[in-house]
Amino acid sequence: MFTRVTLCTIAGALLLTGCQDEQPPSPPAAPEAPSASSPSAQPPAQGQVLRARGLTVAVPAGWQQVDPTTDASEVVQVSWGVKDNPFGELVTGLHAELKKKGAVWALDPATGPFAHHLSAACDSGGLTGSDLESLRKKAQLKPGAQVEDTQVGGKPALRITQTGTRDYDKVSYRTVEVRVPVSADEYCYVSLEGAPETLTPAVTDPILGSFTLG
Repeated sequence: MFTRVTLCTIAGALLLTGCQDEQPPSPPAAPEAPSASSPSAQPPAQGQVLRARGLTVAVPAGWQQVDPTTDASEVVQVSWGVKDNPFGELVTGLHAELKKKGAVWALDPATGPFAHHLSAACDSGGLTGSDLESLRKKAQLKPGAQVEDTQVGGKPALRITQTGTRDYDKVSYRTVEVRVPVSADEYCYVSLEGAPETLTPAVTDPILGSFTLG
């Protein structure tokens, strides 16, 4: 899978005194921004917790932690966009850099060969910045991306959803990612990708709801 950093590189890594009898009723409270770690989004049952540098996330039972920098299996190579990709070596190299920063990856082998898969890491926003509005502007440049405000651990974050088709192998995909700034030059993210018809909120929301910092 192309990480968000990967996508940016190849193209050139989720917020909210009068008398009492005469006082008009108070306006209804504004709804809070949806949270990527809200109580309604329960962590996946009977799964495993993955720990990257700076974050944790839980995946359901049956998912497998993998390493796309060394795993030559077809399901990994297809899912992370290495097989038949003219930029495959670059993708692997960028994953290797993320690995040095403590990234983690996992997939659901039952949904292969283009499996539901997860990437999670903390990374620098580079010259364009890692603050919320800089991340928002970059996300809005993605064709067809939908950007929503959310929260992770009380911190403003963005939830970014994008659906499309890869040019080199014509695989249709949906990516759902939550990005949260953690400092002036760093943000953390959890990204899920899979086939549009199967990567539904029932799959993504429990996993993204388990995303915590630290």
